[in-house]
Amino acid sequence: MLETVNRTQANLRDWFEQSLGLPENFAAIVVAIGSVAAVILFALAIDRLVEWIIRSLVPSIVGRFGSTKNAEWLDALRERFVARRSAHILAVLTVYWMIPLALDGFPETLAVVRNLIEGYVIIAAVIAINSLLGASGDVLVDDELPAGVSLRFATQGAQITVWVVGLILAASVVFDTSVTVLLSGMAGMAAILALVFRDSILGFVAGIQLAGNDMLRIDDWIEVPQYGADGIVTDIGLTTVKVQNFDKTISTVPSYALVSESFRNWRGMQDAGARRIMRAVSVDMDRIGFLTAEMVERLRKIKLLEKYVEQKTREIETHNKQFSDPACRPPNARQLTNIGTFRVYLEGYLGQHPDIRDDMTLIVRQLPPGPEGLPIQLYAFSAKQDWKEYERIQADIFDHVLAIMPEFGLKAFQGPTSDEYLRHDSQFDESMRSEN
Repeated sequence: MLETVNRTQANLRDWFEQSLGLPENFAAIVVAIGSVAAVILFALAIDRLVEWIIRSLVPSIVGRFGSTKNAEWLDALRERFVARRSAHILAVLTVYWMIPLALDGFPETLAVVRNLIEGYVIIAAVIAINSLLGASGDVLVDDELPAGVSLRFATQGAQITVWVVGLILAASVVFDTSVTVLLSGMAGMAAILALVFRDSILGFVAGIQLAGNDMLRIDDWIEVPQYGADGIVTDIGLTTVKVQNFDKTISTVPSYALVSESFRNWRGMQDAGARRIMRAVSVDMDRIGFLTAEMVERLRKIKLLEKYVEQKTREIETHNKQFSDPACRPPNARQLTNIGTFRVYLEGYLGQHPDIRDDMTLIVRQLPPGPEGLPIQLYAFSAKQDWKEYERIQADIFDHVLAIMPEFGLKAFQGPTSDEYLRHDSQFDESMRSEN
């Protein structure tokens, strides 16, 4: 075959010299350029043929793995152009093998071209490998390694590594120097590279910390107020974390921000199987007072207070017997208060509520009083975590709290309305007129 090619090239050179009158050197260059073009055309034909073969074989190869994600694999491989980029490697190798035939008479040019082609082969291989890794990351985005590292993050890290190694090898081949010498020469560029790839380096290190410390996973609910993120983690990338907010918008948070700054992860709540309720209702302090005998008898009939009222009544009667003089009893005697009895009732109500976890903290407490009354805070844990169910349970509880307050002679604090202001103003005007 080599003799046939050489004879054909010689005939073409003679034809260019005799028929067109071209100088010998120029005729040789024209023939060499034509030969290179023929090699490239042949390589393009090989490229298309191999791509078709790979596309035909991929479905059967994927099917042999018995994966439940066959359709996803095929779509990912197609979208990432894996077949085309893999076939391109063989096409470039074809050029590498045949180019000596085209440049047989130009040894110095052939050496340079072969170095360039070797570097291009490495780059083509890197692109093909990264396409396959990218397709793997698209399919396995929800999967994790045993160490808890997201496979999507692992594939992106592998892509960066492949690119770095590939570029170093390509540069070493193109410039015909050893990798050691090349790396030593690149040491001076470390500062520039660190500046250019700052986000990638920080993101890569932060991703390792997030995965190694199990700080973040796909489907975690996180809050990052400084970036406007409050929702579900959909993707953990090499440099960014994507969060789908509850309003269906997407927030992109730099990976290193989750390590250098604080964020809230609600996974603990999800793992615990409970969601905290911590809300207060303010009681009008003008309504707080002692229970009358009539109120005690009425509240005694409430099942949740029956034992409490019985016990407290006996204790109070025993304590008050020491005061024989009725005139001294009111300031010294013990009496039940409506606010204290109300707190006991709320504890019993929450304790028997079917949607409240009775094995977790349950507290009904007073907060410091203020201009808006005396806050009574309910602190408990809902057995249901779903947002809709959680809000329903919380609303039902406080519906009942507000509705039951009048039974204890209490009223929720509410600021004066405009009608009340007008009424007070009119009363003030009338009093002023009467004085004048």
